This record gives sequence, C-alpha cells and structure tokens, in this order.
Amino acid sequence: MKKICIPLLCVLSLLIGCEGENPELNHSERVYSYGLRVEETEGRTPDGGVLRSRTTYRGDDKIMYELWQDERQTRIFYIDGRPIGGEADETGDGHIDKIEIWAPDRSVWEVFHRDRSGEVTPLSDEDLNEYRAKSEAGLEAERQFAEDVRRAMDAAQENPER
Repeated sequence: MKKICIPLLCVLSLLIGCEGENPELNHSERVYSYGLRVEETEGRTPDGGVLRSRTTYRGDDKIMYELWQDERQTRIFYIDGRPIGGEADETGDGHIDKIEIWAPDRSVWEVFHRDRSGEVTPLSDEDLNEYRAKSEAGLEAERQFAEDVRRAMDAAQENPER
C-alpha cells in the first residue's frame, strides 16, 4: 500500500491546486448560531481535478481544517491554534485509513492505521520512521504554502471581480 503522510498529502494536494493559473476559487462563509463559523473554498487543479477546503472555527479559533482533492480527504484538528492530529483517506475510497496525533510542537507524534473493520493499530517502527521522515520534509513547504494561500485569499477579497 502506498504510504503518504497527512501533512505531505495536504501540501502536495494544495500545491498542485494553486500552482500556476488558478484564479477561479469560490469562497464562502457560514456562521452558525451555536458559535461555529465555516469557511469553504473550491477550485480546480490545473489538470481539471476538484480541490475543496473547509476550515471550521469556534469563535476566532480554528478547530478543524478539511481538504478534498478529487476523492481523497484529509482532516487536521486544532487546539489553541496548533494542529494536534489528523486523519486521511489516502486512497480515495471513502475510508479513513490513517490517523496521526502530534505533540503541540510536532516534535513527537504517532501514526496509526485504521482497517476496514475499524481496528486501529500503530505503524511498525520501520514504517513510522519512514513516515516521519516524509512528514518532516514537507512541513516547511506546508508552512510556506499556508502563507501563500493566505496572501492569495487576501488578494481575492481585495479584488472580488477576479
């Protein structure tokens, strides 16, 4: 089975979706009476695939980020503005098959596999080390990309006719 770390999947999916010409992002925001606010963005990748994201806030605090690229889905969960874990359907079959839990500074984390029966097992030491190496390689790109997305969203809000 192909192993792709959740943060790296987010980075790669978003980089594909926003690299080059992709000015046509649809953005919406909903506010619920029970204190949640949801922002959604949808667009197309250069190859025509669908890219969607949803960020959920409680007040001003981000508590969940979801990303869909075609059939694959990733969720990242936040506490106090910091990511604490995530889950992903890395194969696009509708089954969440990977779970990560992180220390606040992301210096330590564990990764689990969820099989179709719902059983959750930790990755082997070898698989975990490989997974961590891939994840660390993508974290800086993830941070830079998040800043690029924020700038693009700000620019889109300043120029709504685009």
